[in-house]
Amino acid sequence: MSIIGGIIGQTYFNQGNKITLPYQCNFNGVNNINIFMSNINTKNIESYTKTNSSIIQSIQVFPYAPQIIFNKTNDYSFTINQKIIDYIQIDIKDDLGRFINFNNTSWNLTLCFTLLKEIPRNVSNFHSIIQNGYNN
Repeated sequence: MSIIGGIIGQTYFNQGNKITLPYQCNFNGVNNINIFMSNINTKNIESYTKTNSSIIQSIQVFPYAPQIIFNKTNDYSFTINQKIIDYIQIDIKDDLGRFINFNNTSWNLTLCFTLLKEIPRNVSNFHSIIQNGYNN
């Protein structure tokens, strides 16, 4: 009975064609799938905790849809200031921070990285870089 808002061992009676239980319950399931790079701080703000975290994307789950498809419609990028990354740990959690169990269902995730090199900007040789390109 505790799964639907009652207390185990407590008996509830129908009063006026309704039963009032002491606890709320949520049968909606997962509202969002949140993807985290757990070992890298992206400085993105997670909407649930309102704090900096390692979240890289939140994907809305539509109820009654036969599958979850996310198509990125705009450029979403963020800066990672770590110089060395030995590995990437991906965690997939729900809105309450619990790991999602896909129950052996097939799924895939594609990450695209853009590596940038910061060019020292020296005003005295800026014109030269524009004319000749940057050679390191």
